[in-house]
Amino acid sequence: MKPILATLFLFPWAHSVPDQKILMSTNSAENILEFFGSPIVCVPQKSNPLLAKKMVPLPRLGPVLTNKTDQLYEVPHGFLSRTSSPKVELIFRRERRYEHYSFRCNGVIPEPVKKKGKYPQSDQPFKLENLILSWIDKMNEIIFYSGENDGRERRLSRPWKDIEDIMFKDMSSKEPRMSLIVKIAQQMRRELADIAQQPRRILLRTRKMHRMDRIQELDSACLRWLVRQPGRSNVQKAGTKQELLAVVREDTFDTLENRVLKDFLVRCQYAAMEYLDEQKDFSNSARYKLVDSFKEICRRVLRDSPIADVQRISTMPKPNYVLQNDLRYKKIWNLYQKLLRQEQERDEAWTWQSRLWSDIARMLVSVAFTHKSDILDIRLLGDSDARFRSEQNCGSWLYSDSLPGPFFLTYDNINYIIEFIDAFQADEHGICCNTGAFGGQFYALITNIATKKKILVVFWTVHGAGAERLASIKELAGMASEGLQNNYTGLSLEFDDVPLVAGCILLSSLGDIEEPDSIMSETGNTKVQTILLPSKPEKWAAALEDIQIYIAYVLDLFKRSNN
Repeated sequence: MKPILATLFLFPWAHSVPDQKILMSTNSAENILEFFGSPIVCVPQKSNPLLAKKMVPLPRLGPVLTNKTDQLYEVPHGFLSRTSSPKVELIFRRERRYEHYSFRCNGVIPEPVKKKGKYPQSDQPFKLENLILSWIDKMNEIIFYSGENDGRERRLSRPWKDIEDIMFKDMSSKEPRMSLIVKIAQQMRRELADIAQQPRRILLRTRKMHRMDRIQELDSACLRWLVRQPGRSNVQKAGTKQELLAVVREDTFDTLENRVLKDFLVRCQYAAMEYLDEQKDFSNSARYKLVDSFKEICRRVLRDSPIADVQRISTMPKPNYVLQNDLRYKKIWNLYQKLLRQEQERDEAWTWQSRLWSDIARMLVSVAFTHKSDILDIRLLGDSDARFRSEQNCGSWLYSDSLPGPFFLTYDNINYIIEFIDAFQADEHGICCNTGAFGGQFYALITNIATKKKILVVFWTVHGAGAERLASIKELAGMASEGLQNNYTGLSLEFDDVPLVAGCILLSSLGDIEEPDSIMSETGNTKVQTILLPSKPEKWAAALEDIQIYIAYVLDLFKRSNN
């Protein structure tokens, strides 16, 4: 039986560009890919590809190809540095057997290694980790505000018109990034001190040797012990110390809720130390000082309060009545669970960095369309909410069917309707159901209301920040233009009424650029714009104007093509 035909793409648009893809071999030594940000694998849809390490299905990208057999899938790369053999292992299912393939990526930034309690802050791995943590914190902040009570029920959704305010809220570069430990410090700084002074305690009945004149209670076990002692009277049986085994009632702080509290304090102290070590450049900021003071509170409570003598827990406990219902301990339990999930969340986000960047890019483009400016006269029709998962799915929090729209746009005295279409929903759309080879993460379909003519803008998200060497934005625009033109030509030969196409690459960066940089492809009929975005979230706002300028350029291009 012939092996499954699997092809690796350097970029999502590379389906029709031979020099931007390689045919996978069963010999893993031959499957070496130069990494530029967002590799893609193309395999038959029925092979149901899995990530071997975790047995997780690969997320599909767009609809099935026009041959009705092959499908594009996103593959992770972030965990490469964590194994002794840095390679991505995939499993393809075929009838009743499995086929194993693997490939290696050259040029991937490895995971940072902490040495002697310090991070080499100038290294790329450290910068990338901080960047990903800032993305996670920004997503968690959006989800935190999106989960507010709206008067009816608690929901993880928010109108798109509000997302801009949340995304760019508190973007002062004088403060370090918002993190879970910062939120814990804000909420628990005073409450922890109060709990430590009066932690919950219980009265235990235990058996122990007790002075005869103070004994108040005996049980059957104490009586059996007494019978076995030598002597005729109780005084003789009590011996020289005049002590007998009795039931004694004692206060104890060693309860499950206090054990959880102690572990919570230990983890908070460690998280605070890690945060302070990472954010030394902001040592004079209010946020830094808040975390520093909270770390000292944790240290004092662990040293001087009754919690110091409580046992540590070694496994995740099942919450008791107190942890679920006591107001003080319930809050600690909820934050404790978030701390435990944080490490898993980081691992997942590191593995699926490119999909996390796709979420960020989707939100930036969506906000650019809901953002009021002098460049575009655009209006959102109806209500449209951004919906989020409470936990990420392969690096993604944003639901694919929650992009905003439709929009009504007036430009140069011409009226347009703009629809956003996510790649995951493209097979349900009449125009995009055959665009699988384009490899876009999402699309904007622009329709001239008067003439009914359409132009399809393909958006690609390339995670350049994860590569040791950032590709030239000019070269990327040229390569994407070639791929889009080849795919468009092939599609036009198969189908009638194929709309005009244009493309836009949203490229993440690790460098400290002050504002977005963009360039348009110089060759080819299909124009592609590359927008290089700053790494820091506080500088994303400047990208909104670049995205709007690009849409205005597409509309000018659309108008000229109709003349």
